[in-house]
Amino acid sequence: MTHAPHMPAHRPTEGVGATRYEMFFAAFQRNPDRYREEMAENGTFYYNEQVNQLIRLSNSINHRMLVYLFGERLGAHFAERYVNADRNLLTFFSLLDENYQLFLLHELKTNDALFAHC
Repeated sequence: MTHAPHMPAHRPTEGVGATRYEMFFAAFQRNPDRYREEMAENGTFYYNEQVNQLIRLSNSINHRMLVYLFGERLGAHFAERYVNADRNLLTFFSLLDENYQLFLLHELKTNDALFAHC
């Protein structure tokens, strides 16, 4: 049996009907090429890439990186806010105004040296 990338084997739901996951997985099994084409067309693969970048940022962000981006005073302040947000990137982002959010996302996408400052 061929699986989609990162899609584990599973046992079907016992009982009536299939879960949405089972229907999704069955579509791949019926036609893997169509599955990949549809996922590419609707942006799922791109979205997954973005989520993985945010996970990497969440796992890497620290005082040093924030000072690198914002300077000592503001970087230290943001580092404290991040820790107070239980290192939850979504909570931390909700505490920032849109300009800071956009700047962080811009740096994530364009600054190849960003993770050297962790």
